[in-house]
Amino acid sequence: MNYVPEYLKDAYEDERKPPTLQEEKSTYIREMKTYRLQHVTGLLSNSDNTYMYRREANEALTSGAPRQKRMLRIASEIAGLTADLPVEWSSSIFARVDEDRPDVLKVLIVAPEGTPYENGCFEFDVYLPVNYPDVPPKVNLLTTANRSVRFNPNLYNEGKVCRDEF
Repeated sequence: MNYVPEYLKDAYEDERKPPTLQEEKSTYIREMKTYRLQHVTGLLSNSDNTYMYRREANEALTSGAPRQKRMLRIASEIAGLTADLPVEWSSSIFARVDEDRPDVLKVLIVAPEGTPYENGCFEFDVYLPVNYPDVPPKVNLLTTANRSVRFNPNLYNEGKVCRDEF
């Protein structure tokens, strides 16, 4: 007997027939698009103190650095992420932005099929420094198996992410 789980019943009209792979893929993409960019509270204030750029981000609040140009640029770029972050069956990017600090982000990249990283989930801390956009974002890889794995020449086991400078 074919069985459709309760959580899928609303997505499919015929409860006797299980969803096809294409229907599952479409449902996944539709549902996960709602999670690709979320505004959350407390990325800096969580009690586990794991955000890599916590000290630098907190110091930026007290530095009196020019904020208007930077914050307008950040707001514009984050607004674009809602439509720009890819969500596919085989690879997606999800971002969390601190509601109070849009310069503080967490990013999760699900690696694409057909690559050595297939099925891997890579978590990053991203901080947009005080001089942003004149300087690049700071990015730290958290997925390193307790600093023991270097995934490729640009992703170091201590979390450093090398970027090509143009």
